[in-house]
Amino acid sequence: SPAIIASEITKQQLAVKQSVLDELEGIENLQTVSSTISLQALQDSSETFLEVNLFAPTAEDFTIVLDNLNLSSNQEIASLGGVDLDGDTISYSILSGNVDSDGDSIDFIQINESGNLVIQDAGEISNLTAQKLSLAISLSDSRGKTKTITGMVMVDNALVMESTATSVNSWMNSSWLGSFHKTGGPWIFHEKLGWQYLYKLSTGGYWFWDKDDSFWWWSSPETFPYAFDYSSNSWIFFDLDSSEIKIYNFNDGKWRNK
Repeated sequence: SPAIIASEITKQQLAVKQSVLDELEGIENLQTVSSTISLQALQDSSETFLEVNLFAPTAEDFTIVLDNLNLSSNQEIASLGGVDLDGDTISYSILSGNVDSDGDSIDFIQINESGNLVIQDAGEISNLTAQKLSLAISLSDSRGKTKTITGMVMVDNALVMESTATSVNSWMNSSWLGSFHKTGGPWIFHEKLGWQYLYKLSTGGYWFWDKDDSFWWWSSPETFPYAFDYSSNSWIFFDLDSSEIKIYNFNDGKWRNK
């Protein structure tokens, strides 16, 4: 590759420099230097430098978002793209940040010999919705040089997992909640309700925090557009069909604008 070629050129240049420095020792007249350095000496020095381990392996920090419950165990989800300019083989290991949330002694993520990030236990995904893992990943070559990079693995929220992607990037369609923009975490931007922070209950349905109106409300696929408003301890109804979104409160029998 071009990177490997550049590395070898660097070593060749170092070899020439070292040969010149070696010949300069004890020489008072610099004009004699060129005549004392032989081509064979340069070649020998070059071969020596080609064996020098100048570079640690490297790769870029990365962020990936998992937004699909249909991912399977042993599925590759990203390539680290590790490079060693000396041409050495790279070994990969996860130093910290991995999880085993279901306690089955199988970590969520692993890195294979090719430097690909692999889901080792897909059963973890449902436990990690709306969470992110910060992985410290070590890259080592066979001659002792190492580098540590950071990889962010973000698991999107449960609503995203249950929805369908649209033709517009990052926009999803929920069969019951409608269209919304995903963020890779617990926040969504609903096309009509605006910013909502959500949390799925194991007992069913979702709690939402409405950023604009600052209130918690609960609903579910079977209930929406009816919902329960925690702050007023009342059932409410979202009228999403009018030009201005309105909310009806069943306790006081009044409408208000969203």
